[in-house]
Amino acid sequence: MTTVSIDALKQAPVEDCWGFYGTLRMSDHLSPEELQRAWEIAFDAICEVPARGNTILTRNFLRSRYGRHFADMTCNFAGTVAERIQQASGEYGVRKMLDRLICEGGLRELFEEDPALV
Repeated sequence: MTTVSIDALKQAPVEDCWGFYGTLRMSDHLSPEELQRAWEIAFDAICEVPARGNTILTRNFLRSRYGRHFADMTCNFAGTVAERIQQASGEYGVRKMLDRLICEGGLRELFEEDPALV
């Protein structure tokens, strides 16, 4: 099992042009500081999803195609980025996406070449 500090996991993968971070960067045109804050809010929100609160799973989720879909879901709500993330994280689809990622092996090991591993 991968052992990485929570601080490293909460650092946004700024080079990503996919997943949650890349999708928000392209669609919401946020500053790097706002993107980092949005990543941290999303990280905490996904960790709070009942029975799925694993930090490695959360990071893998946000960096995957599911993270991109989650970022797209946040656009369906009104409010600040933080409010939209909180609303989207309560959606049933998020739990289903997390379950799929668990089945794909995203629960225990970070994706290869994850910057948090450096």
